[in-house]
Amino acid sequence: MPDAYVVRNMVAAEQREFADLLRSMTRDEWEGPSLCAGWSMHDTVIHIAIHSHTGSFERFLKLARVRLSEDRLHEQERRRSRGELIAWLESPAELDRENTLVQLSELMIHHQDVRRPLGATRDIPAERLAAVLDFGITRFGSPRATSSGMGERPHVRPRRRASHTCVPLRQSDGSRSAQAISSGPFRRAASGAGRGWRRAGRARR
Repeated sequence: MPDAYVVRNMVAAEQREFADLLRSMTRDEWEGPSLCAGWSMHDTVIHIAIHSHTGSFERFLKLARVRLSEDRLHEQERRRSRGELIAWLESPAELDRENTLVQLSELMIHHQDVRRPLGATRDIPAERLAAVLDFGITRFGSPRATSSGMGERPHVRPRRRASHTCVPLRQSDGSRSAQAISSGPFRRAASGAGRGWRRAGRARR
């Protein structure tokens, strides 16, 4: 697992690449459906911009103020222009020793949620992809390895580690490894806690 400084650089790189994609989209694409059920591309970008710039407790407080409705939380940010929203997404993320890999995983997952419906394939850098897959598969969304500077939770039993050599990092169309990032099992593993809040929020529209 890469150290915290390396993962922070991965987060910044993922933000830049996501922002570049968003700037290339048409108005119709911006309001079209993403892979997040019931959310447009616009909705998904609002969600990940909020997530990238808040810690877990701050996000909970924001949701509590709108009666745990993520849709109402999104409405508060819809006054931002498209350019302002993209600039916000690209600005330095809220990172600490506990959430750096969570933020990277969320960014990569939602980047794919926007990219795949557009047919915009890409080759995710091998080290970045391996870090996210390893985190999601082995830790069920809970940081554990002290070597990465992410803290340790002894009550979490590590799962079988994903070997870097087992990950299909580069395909002729760039799709297979990228598709794994937004697959159901990986999404549940990499961002289980966040998904719980979103399920609660959607139930209270």
